[in-house]
Amino acid sequence: MQTILEAHSLANTSLQELVREMLLRLGEDPERDGLRDTPELMERSMQYLTKGYQENPEEILLGAMFDVAYDEMVIVKDIEMFPDHTDSHRAPFYAISAYNRSDTVHRFINTTDVIAAIEDVLGMGRLSKFDYFSRSLADIFAPAPDLTPYDPIIPTQDLNEKNPQDTTAARLSESLDLSAPDRVDDQLYNRILWLMLKGDVPPPVAQSHAALHALQSSK
Repeated sequence: MQTILEAHSLANTSLQELVREMLLRLGEDPERDGLRDTPELMERSMQYLTKGYQENPEEILLGAMFDVAYDEMVIVKDIEMFPDHTDSHRAPFYAISAYNRSDTVHRFINTTDVIAAIEDVLGMGRLSKFDYFSRSLADIFAPAPDLTPYDPIIPTQDLNEKNPQDTTAARLSESLDLSAPDRVDDQLYNRILWLMLKGDVPPPVAQSHAALHALQSSK
């Protein structure tokens, strides 16, 4: 089998060369389209995921200490993380096939459960330890397909339609600061959305407010 490294040279080998060696031993061609940049991408990914080894946790933790008395929850936004590190616990999952059961399943699933379901359909088995601990989605599928003819719902919404210019929501929108992220007043933006969707229907009254929300609402 062709390799690019000898065992005694591993200590002085770059991470990109090690990834290239791994691809060769798996029978792949590191120079083909789709793999040519893989060693560099793998190196950048590993450097990011393991950068904590080069950081001082004491400096980081002590840098987050504030001499302020408070008893409210602190919400941090705009954290510098890749999208793959975020959770989507509240996103609906749509499974569309002839084998679907005609009902809605109200329970928690995540991306790993979906991947495992695809592996089950293809008879692949589990590809990682994460898939191994997934929750089965077998309850959303029936053993036989339902081939009953149906009439599809054709969307009638005009995708080119714009909001009318002479409405309360339009006039309020003119004052929004869209020059950069997070400059829009949240209370005003929510009011505009409510007017657009609900019209003259009064918005629900909040039963209680955290101190910060009460301060923002009073402005």
